[in-house]
Amino acid sequence: MKTLPITLYGLTVILLVGLASRGTAQDNEEAVRAVQQAMMRSSAQQMQKNTMNQMMSSVWNDSSANPQVMDWLGQDDFRAGVGVSREQVQRIQSTMQNVGDNLPNEPALQSYHQELRNFMEETQGGPFAPNATEATQARFFELQANLHTKAQSIALEKLQYAINENLTPDQLKRVKEFQISIMSENPMVSPGMFEALDLSVAQKSQLDDIKKDMEPAFRKNIDRMADTQWNLQKKVLDKARENGINLEEMTDSTEKKKIMDDLVKNVLESDPMFHQQMRETMEGGKEIAGKLRSRMIDMLSDEQRKRMTDLIDNPPDYVIKMTGRLRNEADHGDQWRPGPDSWKPGDGIPAEYLKHQEERRFPRR
Repeated sequence: MKTLPITLYGLTVILLVGLASRGTAQDNEEAVRAVQQAMMRSSAQQMQKNTMNQMMSSVWNDSSANPQVMDWLGQDDFRAGVGVSREQVQRIQSTMQNVGDNLPNEPALQSYHQELRNFMEETQGGPFAPNATEATQARFFELQANLHTKAQSIALEKLQYAINENLTPDQLKRVKEFQISIMSENPMVSPGMFEALDLSVAQKSQLDDIKKDMEPAFRKNIDRMADTQWNLQKKVLDKARENGINLEEMTDSTEKKKIMDDLVKNVLESDPMFHQQMRETMEGGKEIAGKLRSRMIDMLSDEQRKRMTDLIDNPPDYVIKMTGRLRNEADHGDQWRPGPDSWKPGDGIPAEYLKHQEERRFPRR
């Protein structure tokens, strides 16, 4: 079953760069392309950190409607365990495909588009203008990042809506129970999972206070994870080039994913210090989950505490299988890596974008 990539910024990257080049002479095509590629590399890290921050925040703020849950729903064991059909997942995927297709025309993004267009006109080309200053380039990157952040926010909101609309209340509760069962293995902690224990109004208020108190540590760990994942992706791309592998030309998603997995394994085996850094980063998330669990135990009733303990100590078979998979992913640096067909930091401009831009500059009759 084809699953929706965990990261959604692949849906927006062409949109983001689409406003960057206007009215450039054809004989300067190669120079413009080089500038475009440099721009992508320069601003990609901050955009990825924004993406990671938003996605992890969606996990922190909603335990059952976020990209991590969408990834799990693509796995047969998990779907069967929580009682979700393929048809339900396909409806969610179809909704998100429509979101991706229609995102450039999203009304909430039009003011961001206009601000970028105004900037390009006022500066006569922005970072592409002759003798463009560092301030001009910085402002362009800022506007580009603002657009990216808003687009990502809209996509995540649509994903949350799609999951909540297509899964039943009982299925959503099972998702939260699953998160409780794996909290010691999952670096993506989600306080809302405890709602599966039927919290009282007073307990929900206490949970909100705990979230607020723990959020600074959570945000700090997000930054660490984003930096680590960025470094991993750069190392993987470098390793691919060293081995003469052109990921951009690969069209078979299954084969491409296998090669990327092999490259990740190769990177981690050849760089033990970096591998250790990744482990420590993942452990940081698990440590936050442990502290959250300890604080929750104090506010739960005996019956709720027993229920939580049972979910952790006596999980069903599908949870055991998923836990083993999470451990394997953590060992191989697979946490929150983009899907094999997503744009990756360090890549050149997507071919589809370059073709589109050429047609915009030189419209055919």
